[in-house]
Amino acid sequence: MQFCCQNEHLKVIAYTNSIPFDHFVHHGRVQVETFEHDQVIYEAGDEAQAFFIIKEGSVKLETSERGKTARVLCERHAFGAGALAMEPRKRVATARAASENVVCLRLIRDDWMQIWHP
Repeated sequence: MQFCCQNEHLKVIAYTNSIPFDHFVHHGRVQVETFEHDQVIYEAGDEAQAFFIIKEGSVKLETSERGKTARVLCERHAFGAGALAMEPRKRVATARAASENVVCLRLIRDDWMQIWHP
């Protein structure tokens, strides 16, 4: 797996987490998605087509072995953006709802790229 440019994935994550929700709402097609506890949001190996911001609840990122939680994210955290800056754009972890009624904002890669690279 290679990054489009050096440290691009770190810049993507830092930038994404620093942007207020309203900025995404006004600059792209934001979809609201709800997930039940333990529901898979995306699987490791899936093609990355969007990234997510947690509006309510928490999400766990799992390594390749089910049940091995690498990180738990809570409200206002973004996830899945790093894979959008990599080639190939494949997910490196599985994202799963860690609480009941997880609400996420989903932003499509092409819309997000217009914000990231105007």
